[in-house]
Amino acid sequence: MRNRLILTGGLVLGALLLLGGLFSSPRREIARDLRHLRDAIVADDFTAAGGYLTENAKRQWWLRGLESAFAARGSKPDPHRRLIEGMTTTYRDMVRSIDLVAVDADGEGALATVRMSIVLGGYAYALEFPTQWQRSGDHWRLDATLWDSRRLINAHTAAHNAAGRPPENHPGYPTFSIGDQNRFRWADAPKRLPRARFRCPRDMVRVPAGPAVFRVSGQRYIFSGEQDRVVEVGDFCIDRYEGSRPEATATSPDGGHDKAATSRAGVVPWTLVRWSQAKAACERVGKRLCTGAEWQKAAGGPAGLLYPNGWEFDSGVCNTFTREIGARPLAPTGRFPKCKSPYGAYDMTGNVSEWTDELWQDGWPDRALRGGSFNVNPINGQALLPFFGWRFIGYGESVASLHHHPPDDAHADDGFRCCLTP
Repeated sequence: MRNRLILTGGLVLGALLLLGGLFSSPRREIARDLRHLRDAIVADDFTAAGGYLTENAKRQWWLRGLESAFAARGSKPDPHRRLIEGMTTTYRDMVRSIDLVAVDADGEGALATVRMSIVLGGYAYALEFPTQWQRSGDHWRLDATLWDSRRLINAHTAAHNAAGRPPENHPGYPTFSIGDQNRFRWADAPKRLPRARFRCPRDMVRVPAGPAVFRVSGQRYIFSGEQDRVVEVGDFCIDRYEGSRPEATATSPDGGHDKAATSRAGVVPWTLVRWSQAKAACERVGKRLCTGAEWQKAAGGPAGLLYPNGWEFDSGVCNTFTREIGARPLAPTGRFPKCKSPYGAYDMTGNVSEWTDELWQDGWPDRALRGGSFNVNPINGQALLPFFGWRFIGYGESVASLHHHPPDDAHADDGFRCCLTP
């Protein structure tokens, strides 16, 4: 009898502990804190959300980031202020609820899928996105999010098409994203680059097959609706330095366009070159122009870095336009030794923009140039911020910089480099 009572008591105690564990599970705790955070967002009172948001997440979360995007441009003329206020009202009004879908926690950290219910133009949507949380005392703090408003725009357009209705006129608000996609997608990025099992010519670097972050920005997104994505590329070699003429020196680019491309350090790169001339110059030495995906893989490495030296912009690393310095002069190849990609290719950000074999958009003759230059182009230089909104920048800042020209154009800040399939 006594043993039976002990056994029964043990079972009851175990059940109580189990129920207590359920009620205090990370899922329930995060759901509670998400409700608290949602209330703070609706009230536009981020002082109430201080214990639930890291400083990083405060800068990223939803509407708050819209102001940060425009503030980064240094001024807020009336049209920008009205745009911010209009976007704030639109996005806040359309979000009806924010709910927790799933949680994967390890005690101190958690990845949680969040569902945002939205009503826009008479259509209801439920869009899910990942969030990252950290335990802080007796509650969880939102550390990072991943939201891209382009998903909503695409869903809204699809709903109109399915109903046989023309899409509504877009109010002109810039799309924006929250969070750094690579923080989630590349959480387990290799600490060391994989060794390539093939040889490249001495003037080239080896890039092994694998995933590449194919980035899209500015006008490319506006006109095509493309999004950043991960694509697979095969083994290839890419020039270590920007293309130059055989007789180029540190002070002279040499002349003529019927010559073979070289890849050498310390010489003036080949500029004022048309796309067809760059293509022919590569083919004369048995190479070819790089595809857009190859160029991005070589520039950003397997983690898809935004800058050759990592995720933060440093105006002293590459020969790029900056707000503090302005446009710089063209420099000899390799003059900026820290401006080297993870695979060892120099000047993939700045100095000269580089022609690729990438069509700008189906149906257009234009070709894409990647990597930016020493110069500034505020029209083509629109870029999606990693966190929110738009900024108008010189297109030389990051490896995601992207613009286009008709293939017969030739500019003083445009050049190229070659690739090779081993």
